[in-house]
Amino acid sequence: MIFDLQPIDLLIIFSISLAKYSVGFITGMVIPIFPTLIDKHFNESLPVPAANFSSEISVLNSSFNYQQLSILFATKNICQILLSPWMGYFCGRLGSLNILFSGVGLQTVSILFYGFGNKYFLLIIGRIFEALASGAINCAVSSFVAYRYTDHKKLGLVYGIGGLGLCIGGASGPAYGGWVFQYHGKLMVFLTVLSMTTVEAILILSLMIANKSNKSHHIETIKNPLCAEINEIVENKFDNEIIISMPNNISISSEGVNVLLDNSFKEPKFGSLLNENGNENNHLSVEKSKPEHNIFYFLSDPYFMICLGAFPVMYFSLFVYYATLPHFMKVTFGASESQQGVIWLLNLVGYFIGFLLGNFLNAKFAKSRHIVLMVTVYVHAIGALCISLMPSWWSIAIPLCLIVNQHLVFEIIIAPLLTSIVAKRHESKFGLMAGIIMMAIALTSSCGSFLGPILFSKIGFLYLNIIVAVMGLVYGPLLLMLKQFV
Repeated sequence: MIFDLQPIDLLIIFSISLAKYSVGFITGMVIPIFPTLIDKHFNESLPVPAANFSSEISVLNSSFNYQQLSILFATKNICQILLSPWMGYFCGRLGSLNILFSGVGLQTVSILFYGFGNKYFLLIIGRIFEALASGAINCAVSSFVAYRYTDHKKLGLVYGIGGLGLCIGGASGPAYGGWVFQYHGKLMVFLTVLSMTTVEAILILSLMIANKSNKSHHIETIKNPLCAEINEIVENKFDNEIIISMPNNISISSEGVNVLLDNSFKEPKFGSLLNENGNENNHLSVEKSKPEHNIFYFLSDPYFMICLGAFPVMYFSLFVYYATLPHFMKVTFGASESQQGVIWLLNLVGYFIGFLLGNFLNAKFAKSRHIVLMVTVYVHAIGALCISLMPSWWSIAIPLCLIVNQHLVFEIIIAPLLTSIVAKRHESKFGLMAGIIMMAIALTSSCGSFLGPILFSKIGFLYLNIIVAVMGLVYGPLLLMLKQFV
């Protein structure tokens, strides 16, 4: 399937994969840095230093302020919960590429706040900008890919590559941040990342130029005195190929109807009609009496909610493990920080396996995606049960790799189902779809990071994993109701 991609598809893949990589990389990069910054600031009553102090990094003072660290980490999740739906809304209004480019700009601002910030509140402001950038990039990428690819196999492939980039960034960010911070200081950590955001901006600008180079097509009027019926307009944005099929949904009078075909990627101008009020409808069969497809209409759709609910079921375990697995490994097996790092680094193997497996299943079992999705949730639950039964620290890598590869399989398989639901039931408002999903993931991240340590201390790691597994086993059968959208 990769060999069927056009040059513009390769540009899209490089652009969105680097954008997603940068989100994961910056998110992971600050994990080993923030505790030391907080420790130095609150115990010495000095501005946060930008210089190297590597000799004191490994030990935190006894009066370390965990509350301030929690606030710093929670700021991003809270902002994403509140702002992600708006990012999705703006993707539909302003265009996904414009929002994507804006996200890179916000990302650069956050890096500058991190690098030059010498006060705690400046780190908070940087965290807010990082949340805005992360929400903008993730929503724009999801919306853009959903609009661009109607072929569900290619859709899953591109989603998978983007997800793989995010995962690789999340796995490599902490190693880079910790090493450069220890030997070269905080300022060097963030300034070197600016080169990545610069390349990212150039790729997105190139994609925007390639898009604008394709002239828009405007068919002013379609007239048929005998009455014609049009059901669907399918537009290939880059090959300038337009297909108009005429079954039996909408009648057009002798006065005609205005049709706008625009190659500018300003969603939702993908084969759209202007109604009598001048508003755009992606599907010509939309009736006047249908309510506006806002966030509440999405949340009242049972099929969309089944898909949406699968994200917390799959992601809750990952955020719980981020908060509890290092402590479990240290207490149970005496694993050092470097040994813990090896376990997380081995996740890259799981991600690559998940990418290959997900694309194979998406292409091979296209008519049974709902069943594949249910099996993925079940395998994830089995992995959660196994992770607490491992006899040594290194053996934890086996079920953990199984869990993370199922995460990537899940993202590849659920993408075509979600886009099908939104296209058929919500006028192809993919930007709003992406915003709602980001809000759900951010909410899951907050709950998992907060509840994980509490449940770990109250009931233990084994029973915590039993809860995670039961969530998947109970939720799995609901996914069978998505059969009509495969």
